[in-house]
Amino acid sequence: MLAAFDQASPARALSPEPGTPSQLRQAWRALRLFNLYRLVIAGLLCVLGWQGQLFGELDTTHPLLARVTAGAYLALTLLAQGVIERRQRRFSRVVFLLALLDILALSLMVHATGGVGSGLALLLLVALAGTCLLTGGETAALLAAMASVALLLQEALLRVTYRYPEPHYMQAGLLGIGLFATALLAHGLARQVRETEALATRRGLDLANLARLNAHIVSRMQSGILVVSDSGVIRLANDAAQALLGLDEDCMDRPLAALAPEIEALRVALLERGEAPQAPLRVARSDCEVTVGITPVGPENASDLIFFLEDAGMVRQRAQALKLASLARLTGSIAHEVRNPLGAIHHAAQLLGESASLDTEDAKLTAIIREQSTRVNRIVENVLSIGRRERPRAETITLLPWLEHYREEFCRRHQLPPEEFVLELTPEARERPPTIRMDASQLHQVLWNLSENALRHSRGNPRVRLRVGVVERLGRPCLDVIDTGTGVAEADHDAVFEPFFTREVTGTGLGLYLARELCELNQASISLLETGPGGSTFRIRFPHPGRRRDGMEA
Repeated sequence: MLAAFDQASPARALSPEPGTPSQLRQAWRALRLFNLYRLVIAGLLCVLGWQGQLFGELDTTHPLLARVTAGAYLALTLLAQGVIERRQRRFSRVVFLLALLDILALSLMVHATGGVGSGLALLLLVALAGTCLLTGGETAALLAAMASVALLLQEALLRVTYRYPEPHYMQAGLLGIGLFATALLAHGLARQVRETEALATRRGLDLANLARLNAHIVSRMQSGILVVSDSGVIRLANDAAQALLGLDEDCMDRPLAALAPEIEALRVALLERGEAPQAPLRVARSDCEVTVGITPVGPENASDLIFFLEDAGMVRQRAQALKLASLARLTGSIAHEVRNPLGAIHHAAQLLGESASLDTEDAKLTAIIREQSTRVNRIVENVLSIGRRERPRAETITLLPWLEHYREEFCRRHQLPPEEFVLELTPEARERPPTIRMDASQLHQVLWNLSENALRHSRGNPRVRLRVGVVERLGRPCLDVIDTGTGVAEADHDAVFEPFFTREVTGTGLGLYLARELCELNQASISLLETGPGGSTFRIRFPHPGRRRDGMEA
């Protein structure tokens, strides 16, 4: 019989043995509850049997058999409860053995109380229905057949033993049909429940996997994603948003106003005026310049907001790549259309200047032609250098030794005494020497342009001063180039980095422009920090050493 049970349908239990641990725990809980019902029934039968309320006037009743059966039923059910609590046996085998116990005990109780007419046979319907919810179709049919045969056998035994004049074979047969119907209906219901549960489990797994996929995508996005509730509390901030805003990993469920007041100001402006400024803003906590896009999660105004954050430096870098591609094509035409006739003009002016028949005024005019043609050629070369700009090759640079070597080279090239070129360190940089990742050749070109500008405009001593520092909070390295000139006019503050802007007759106006373009290619930034009668300070902010640098070769 146990072999037949083990070969039953694979769907024989609410949580079959090969199922997941969660399903098996759920099946054991269901069996535990059903066994508690069995304990209640066995206890009631035991109490009623010993009080004599189960027996009528017929001589077919057997009180001693009923009392012994009820007591044994209660004892075995208690023993089974201990087995269920420990869960040390196979679930399917425990269910089958308890079903056999129900059939045997209840059949004996029916026999001891006068047959199916006593009404106790109806308890078999409940017991079989509960068991069929926990077992499979073939096993359910087997148990129904066993219960039906047991009812018929006890009726036949009453006829043989007690000469029962009218055996209730018809009632026993109808009860047997009811047992089969109950088993089939319970099995069908259990199968439908299992299928629904399996579908819900699959849908739950799909939703969980989709949630994990969405979380992984949001976490790995290069754009910052910040979700803020209508009360101004941070609900979600991916890695990029935390880096751009200088937030910690425990920023969730904390007020936005305390962590990023610049973003909070945009949120308030959107809620109050229906629009927010679109210009890039600088976040003080991270010292990063970001562009912000805002989208409400729901259609109503009082809903969560999604902030899309972009590193303004990276945006400018992508725009710069497109601009350089167009400029490369333009400069190719310039090289052919301008440099050849320009070279001919310069060569002709040089030959004319060597003529002995020229008077003083003509010689001056010839010198002007040579000087201006040289200047135009230098402008063309600078523009060509922008168009030919290669992708930065990032390398790790320990800034202090590199600057010491650069300082020696600059002083040697310009025959500058060492005391007129000073290298300074802030206390933060002295305590923690900064390390950067940048293209060394492009950093050299940027710093050379700034140093020559400082040397050209300085009037005091030292003429060039470099100051290495570290931006507070995130430890972002920075480098200041300081001169002792007369400063930049207030009207020119926003134009100094524009191409071809210059106040000098001999200048090309491309030095600072080239410096800014090279910095943006390396995801660094350059700005005019301060200026005045005592001189100007240009600051280079290097990217944080831990930030990703897409578009740069390692």
